[in-house]
This record gives sequence, structure tokens and C-alpha cells, in this order.
Amino acid sequence: MFDPFTYLKNKKCLLIGNAVLDKEPNYSDYEIIIRMNLGIMTKPCDVWIDNLVNQAHSFLLDKLGYYPEIKNIIRLNAEKNGKRMERMPSVYKPYAWLWNKEEYQSMCNQLKYQRPTTGLVSIYWLTNFVECDLTVTGYDFFKTPNRYTMETHAVSKTYVYPSHDINKDKYWIMKWADQGLFKLI
Repeated sequence: MFDPFTYLKNKKCLLIGNAVLDKEPNYSDYEIIIRMNLGIMTKPCDVWIDNLVNQAHSFLLDKLGYYPEIKNIIRLNAEKNGKRMERMPSVYKPYAWLWNKEEYQSMCNQLKYQRPTTGLVSIYWLTNFVECDLTVTGYDFFKTPNRYTMETHAVSKTYVYPSHDINKDKYWIMKWADQGLFKLI
């Protein structure tokens, strides 16, 4: 099974969100490229943080016609007392490193935020549990749509699902960036 702590340790990592980018970063400046959710459809990708729900895994398969081959998978979403951890296609389960549900809930309690986005959870986990030099890009707090779906939510008429509090995302991410825990480009 994938050991993210050893793989990412002391590496220069780029975490790429799914916002529409004005220009792609210079990937050669980084040792590890980490993509989230539907970002797996774009290369390069060394590590995939897969917090997708069942429908999104189906979207991925329908869009590509196959499941992308990747063996460095991290699953951080431990909602519903950890039940969300196992909700992924069986092809990925042997390779996925699963976060501890108690640590996930501790994060939610600490941040006073029970439904954080994959971006927030990823940054929290990488800055609190992994020794790496982290840079984040492609995360604009849903000012632009997800570049893979270009979806507007049917109820909220915004680019973010109503279950997420994007103001909390922005507060915490900007606070951590200001504290120098990672670079934001």
C-alpha cells in the first residue's frame, strides 16, 4: 500500500486545485504533483487525493472510458464516522491510503466546520501531518467553476455545493498561507 509520509517527506510538492487556471504552473519546479478529485484527468499527477463521491467516480469513468491508472492514492474524507472512506471503486482500494477517522473528526472540531472541501482538508492534512515544502495553486474559493465539470449547482446557482461553507475555507486557507505554512500561487 502507498505510504504518503515516506513518499512526500522533504519533497517540494505542488497541490493543484480544480479552479480554472490562467496558465499552467511550471511542473519541473516541483518533485511531486498532487491533484484532487477530478483533477486526476490532467497530467502530470504523482499523487491523487481522491475524496470523490460515487457519482463523481461514475462521471470519471464515463468521461474517460476507463479508470485512470494511479497507485499513489490518498483518501482523506472520513465523513459519516468514517463510512465515506470505503466508497471508491474496488480498482483503487488496494492502493489507497486512508486517513484516520478520529483525526479527521478532530480537524472538523478544531476548525468548527463539519463539511470542509477537499481543498481545505488536503491543505490541513499536508501542513499538519506531512513534512514537505508545499505550494498550492488552482484554488480560488469557487470564484470560477470546477474546470472538469463547469457545473453550476442547481440549488445554490453557484459553483460551490451548498454543503460547504466557502467563507470558512477561505478564512482557514488564507490564515495558514499568511502563517507561512505553505505558498499560495
